[in-house]
Amino acid sequence: MKTKLELNLLRGKINLRVPVIKNDTDVYRFHRIGPSTYRINEAGFVNCYLLIGSERALLIDTGNGGGNLRKAVETITKRPVDVFITHRHCDHVGGAGWFDGVYIYHTETEAFENIVTSPVGSLAFAAIERQPGDFPIPTHRPNYIKTDENMVFDLGDRQIRVMHFPGHTEGSCILVDDAMRQIFVGDEISTDMLLAVPGASSLETWVRSAKKIYNLSAGYELWWGHKRGLVTRPQLKCTIHMAERVLRSQKRNHFPDKTVIYRNRKMHVSLMYNNGNVYPPTPWTLKDLPDTIITIAKTLKARSRVLRQDARRV
Repeated sequence: MKTKLELNLLRGKINLRVPVIKNDTDVYRFHRIGPSTYRINEAGFVNCYLLIGSERALLIDTGNGGGNLRKAVETITKRPVDVFITHRHCDHVGGAGWFDGVYIYHTETEAFENIVTSPVGSLAFAAIERQPGDFPIPTHRPNYIKTDENMVFDLGDRQIRVMHFPGHTEGSCILVDDAMRQIFVGDEISTDMLLAVPGASSLETWVRSAKKIYNLSAGYELWWGHKRGLVTRPQLKCTIHMAERVLRSQKRNHFPDKTVIYRNRKMHVSLMYNNGNVYPPTPWTLKDLPDTIITIAKTLKARSRVLRQDARRV
């Protein structure tokens, strides 16, 4: 089944033209967020992170592909660069083709033929967000190297730990820098928590992951993949409480489902989820037949009401 984004792309409903910037130094902005640590913002839309050690460097995510990211990184460091992708979405893998090898959690590689992780998907994101860029074609198709959560990147004087936390996607990972007291979370934690996306885990699964990250993050900074990057622990705690309210009020997944947005304007956070993916799917049994029949009947009745209303307007 194709997603709404895929269908709109195929129907030509999304205009893929974006403002063009030819200069990579204008596409990428470097912000120093710690010793030898940089937030690389791509045209105001998405963040990558560059961690430089005494022997090697680590690039976390590769942005949406708006410019030549490798060339931009080489203006900061000449050390060998390892690349790790926190999750499979195109606004984080768009620049992967500029690098020889890219590490990613092993379950995420299965989605790389999906339009949501393709150059077309990158252009669609850019068009929706009005992200400027040249979007040059990378030099080659990257070699995705499957990893697990026990991996540690040794940069010489700093070691970066990989930890797997399903939520934003099933294979989402965070990277922990104990030396600098920083955690790089991709989109697994954010001020605009997005779970209504292809490949997302259930809301219940995300809550379990988010609580573990909250406990882990005491005394650490949390840096995510968009906006100005920083997420505070009170903001994370607030988002967890919002999700827990949903779990208390909704006892089962809804069908037909819909996207729900839950906001806390005081804390400047939001939670977008699908009410048909609040809990992990369970195997269907004959015991579910009565509820299934009732749900289908209600759906048909609601659809019939809409059709009658449309007929009256004609």
